[in-house]
Amino acid sequence: MNKDYIHHQKSSIANVFREVVFGMEDGMVSTLGSITGIAIGSNSRATVILAGIVIISVESISMGIGSYLSNRSQEEIEERKIKEEKEELKKFPKEEKEELYEMYLENGWSENLARQMSEEASRNEKLI
Repeated sequence: MNKDYIHHQKSSIANVFREVVFGMEDGMVSTLGSITGIAIGSNSRATVILAGIVIISVESISMGIGSYLSNRSQEEIEERKIKEEKEELKKFPKEEKEELYEMYLENGWSENLARQMSEEASRNEKLI
């Protein structure tokens, strides 16, 4: 096992990398558009440089906050889904066991193994 491979690491490096690439691309497009407009309208190097610094700073803060809120919202949704599944397993064990079985089949597991996994998952709440 190579611990340097991303799938062996607990960090979310892939998500961070995706967000950085998206942020850079988005930031470049909007910043260049704004700076171009300011340069044409002002004819002042100092104004263009100051505006560029301000725009980059404000957009960086905005994108960082937006990314944090987006990721946090996604985490909360996933946590709620798990909570609801656990509640349904208690209230409707037979139906939920069948739902798990169908999900495992859709994911390509054999019928026998899907049945075993659904049985085990419905008995052990930590597996959900």
